[in-house]
Amino acid sequence: MDQSSIVSVGVTLVETTGMNGRVGSPRTLLRFAAVHLPGTPLDDGRISIVAQDPRRETWFELSRQTTIDEAIEVATRVDALRLNEGEPDIRGRFDTSDSWVHLLVHVQRESATRTLEVNMQSSGLEGSAAPAFRELHRYLCSLARHDSQPWDWWA
Repeated sequence: MDQSSIVSVGVTLVETTGMNGRVGSPRTLLRFAAVHLPGTPLDDGRISIVAQDPRRETWFELSRQTTIDEAIEVATRVDALRLNEGEPDIRGRFDTSDSWVHLLVHVQRESATRTLEVNMQSSGLEGSAAPAFRELHRYLCSLARHDSQPWDWWA
């Protein structure tokens, strides 16, 4: 894929967490969207994260424009999830911890879309598509320049 290609990609992730037996609360909203149509003025991309800092229990927002090269990289990482083959195999790994995380993830690539729900204890993710999802998540965090370790402990 190069800059003369049509690129249309989006990722939305909502993270909720809590203690077992409790309702929990939202902790993170991440949104990446980009569209690039060669020969038109439509060439736009943005990454935004609104998250709770668990150390301070305050909220912050990080947001910035993204480039076509970054959109192509996100598209490549989304393609690694193989959306055209069906729902990616991503599951929560269960353990005996006393907290949980719920992820709601919507991924769009050209006309293919998938919405996944992942429920997990604190041990993270498993499944054949989990490594590709971790890499996508880490890349999106790096685009937003979000390096808070507690935020991606499950990834």
